[in-house]
Amino acid sequence: MAPADSPEQSLERWIFLSVLFFSWTVYVWEAYLSYRQRRVFRTTTHVPSELGKIVDPETFEKSRLYQLDKSNFSFWSGLYSETEGTLILLFGGIPFLWNLSEHFTQQAGFGPEYEITQSLMFLLLATLFSAVTGLPWSLYSIFVIEEKHGFNQQTLTFFFKDAIKKFLVTQCILLPVTSLLLYIIKIGGDRKS
Repeated sequence: MAPADSPEQSLERWIFLSVLFFSWTVYVWEAYLSYRQRRVFRTTTHVPSELGKIVDPETFEKSRLYQLDKSNFSFWSGLYSETEGTLILLFGGIPFLWNLSEHFTQQAGFGPEYEITQSLMFLLLATLFSAVTGLPWSLYSIFVIEEKHGFNQQTLTFFFKDAIKKFLVTQCILLPVTSLLLYIIKIGGDRKS
């Protein structure tokens, strides 16, 4: 027979499951609203009378098909994202990444007292993971959907250069701001009244 959870463990488990439930509830609600919108995109094949003088039938049809493709893509990428987040939480991805960042900071010669440095390494690794796992979705969006509808002006080389620049600019903003916030929290200390 398994030992009973302590009250703290029970509370932690309840909070954890509540966060997962809330996250999936929001996702399902947004997916339902998107489904309703996709249904409108599928069934509205003629220019509504309100737009008849503004939009010609050819432009309306191109726009409708583009929005339908984007909506379908959004559903699948959203489902992937929600599933990925859930699996990361369930299988301890965050503690794993924290331990990995501790390993890297120790390899660089920083001890456990350098929690700000470890936190920055954690953020760097987390954003790198996010960039890598989001790459196939970005590629598909730009080089399949946008290309299909004639909106893609990028080459593959430009896409990767741009992705690297975005990542570096994000780090240049995220890491110093986070460092400052963590420093303020650290010097605030553990105040007990």
